[in-house]
Amino acid sequence: MNKIRLIFVHGISASVVDWDYSATLRAMITRKLMEIGVVPENATEEGVKEIITFEHVNYSHIGHEEEVRLAVEL
Repeated sequence: MNKIRLIFVHGISASVVDWDYSATLRAMITRKLMEIGVVPENATEEGVKEIITFEHVNYSHIGHEEEVRLAVEL
């Protein structure tokens, strides 16, 4: 079976994000894939990982200090 890979990218934020911002969306997507039969309804977590992987990329820390400094100067 082909593997689906979803990558969630986050970086626009007023503060550095240090939590898993994608957990709710990941659960919703998995549930929908079960509803349409892409993932078996009785699949274990390992079974789900065989079909779909989720990666989240967070770059909110890049440039954050500079952004704060600029906001203070304005």
